Amino acid sequence: MPFFTHADANFVSEVVSKLQYEVFQPGDYIIREGTVGTKMYFIQEGIVDIVTKTGEVATSLSDGSYFGGRLSKSNRICVSSRRDRSFRSVV
Repeated sequence: MPFFTHADANFVSEVVSKLQYEVFQPGDYIIREGTVGTKMYFIQEGIVDIVTKTGEVATSLSDGSYFGGRLSKSNRICVSSRRDRSFRSVV
């Protein structure tokens, strides 16, 4: 992760020790528009779509990507239903 590049190794170890594993199924919504995010997600395996209000896929995230915090007013994050893989994240 870019924000850990110059971080102290002890700090990174402390952060990693706090992570929790979550699994989402295709079609699950991880966070919806207007929700104030309280978690950060790191995608270990799978595809996550950023979906607009109209249902269009704005972009997709995959293995090694991360997201979290507040979404823009027009997007929500959904596990892709285009593939039969589940989304696995460390939160």
